[in-house]
Amino acid sequence: MQPTLPSRSDLGLRLRLRRAARALAAPIAALALLAAPMAAHAQSACDADFDQDGVVAGSDLAEVLVRWGACPGCAADINRDGFVDGSDLASLLIVWGETCVHPPVIKSVSPSSGPRWGGTEVVISGSNLGSVHSVVFGKRSAAILSVSDTALTVVTAADDVGVADVTVAGKSAGSTLESAFTYTETQAPSWATVLEETPNPKVVTDPALRAAIKASGLPWRVLAGSTGFQGQPIELMLIPRGSFQMGCVQSADGTTCPIDATPAHPVELRDFYIGLTEVTQAEWVSWVPWAGNPSPSSNEVGASSFPVHGLQKWQAQDFVAASGTRFPTEAEWERAYRGGSNAAFYTGTNSIFDLTDSFNCPAWTCFPGPVRNQPLNGFGLYGMGGNVSEFVRDPYADDYYQNSPEFDPRGPNSGPDLLRGGNYATDTGDATQVALVTAYGRRPADYAGIASYTYGFRVAKDAPLNVVATGFSPNLGSVEGGQTITVTGRNLDAVTGVRFACSPSSGARPRSCRSRTRR
Repeated sequence: MQPTLPSRSDLGLRLRLRRAARALAAPIAALALLAAPMAAHAQSACDADFDQDGVVAGSDLAEVLVRWGACPGCAADINRDGFVDGSDLASLLIVWGETCVHPPVIKSVSPSSGPRWGGTEVVISGSNLGSVHSVVFGKRSAAILSVSDTALTVVTAADDVGVADVTVAGKSAGSTLESAFTYTETQAPSWATVLEETPNPKVVTDPALRAAIKASGLPWRVLAGSTGFQGQPIELMLIPRGSFQMGCVQSADGTTCPIDATPAHPVELRDFYIGLTEVTQAEWVSWVPWAGNPSPSSNEVGASSFPVHGLQKWQAQDFVAASGTRFPTEAEWERAYRGGSNAAFYTGTNSIFDLTDSFNCPAWTCFPGPVRNQPLNGFGLYGMGGNVSEFVRDPYADDYYQNSPEFDPRGPNSGPDLLRGGNYATDTGDATQVALVTAYGRRPADYAGIASYTYGFRVAKDAPLNVVATGFSPNLGSVEGGQTITVTGRNLDAVTGVRFACSPSSGARPRSCRSRTRR
């Protein structure tokens, strides 16, 4: 139904009434007080400031006169008896000319969470926010970047993990929205759903490795989805930034290193995420249903929990494109395989006799097993040593380890597809072969015959470069600027700009922005 607009005559009448009200304010005040002395009662100025212009004046009086009579719910019905009459008029005139400061009101806080180290830009929406001069999250003052009557933009300070109230304070009043913001242990990637923020000590047993994961500021265990397809979420684990010895390490059992896995050399990688397991047949079908299931074991009982296998890399590329993931680089795969150690094998030891993967039987007589039945390594990853051999992003070159860079190597420019890790058909009768294939089987894929039945993959994703400032030196300088400051923290090589913000002036400047002089 279309609203009925007032006619020109109605509008003219209201305008004339408002003008008359301003002219007759004083006489009407006297008459009203005489007519309803017992009903009049003092109100706050804000009760009678109907137009919220900060003062009780003629326009508010005009509102009473325009609404005169039965008017349940009207703002002009000050005493809330359902009528606008002499009592309401007297109440208004008692506070005539007084000023009103409307308190700020918080309606929403967005985003409603951020990391414990602060630095989250937050928009506080509401009303009467133009006079706000301080914003507090929990017990910490936020830096105010911009102010309007309906919105504040602030930057959070560091605080302890947990739920915080948000309080704004104006000239004479304040407002609090309880439990409006949550300080988190980590900052999640935009694409991730967090399952566990910090590592489970029963899974990641090395205290130094747990400390490295926590220091990253990223959640340990997450789910990844993607770009509009409704595929099954993929569970990923964080591999924290660090260095490791890439290449064959002589085992305690005298295993000879293959020439294409030497020399061992130090490599440093940034934080990244990698699949908890190899991609399963259930995940494959959910993301690329048009591709069919290439796995020879697809009709076996429980096959949905087996790794997808028997495919070529170009087929796997359809999956990573659909799911918004990627193949791990060879360096990432090997660091993930090592489980946080520099030992020869994923078990964290240099002995082939500690390898417990289920190398079952020849590929033509049986199949890989459920991905979560495989052994865990130090990062909490399943089946890095076996089940299926895994494609990586780099192409193969037999001399690449001789000239690999020390930071984030990406492999040669061209070459055959490359596979890493053992598989269910690895010959368990030859311990040396088990050791070499499991750890250093840098095999070019030939897609020939039965061997392709053992090919699978796991996925990876880039971790965001969470820039965290942990210290400033010196922490005092002139308000005129020009102070040289050293900032310490994490991932500062990704910084593109630095902003020092404080609350804008509202009368006197806040203490944090005032210039100070040492004596």
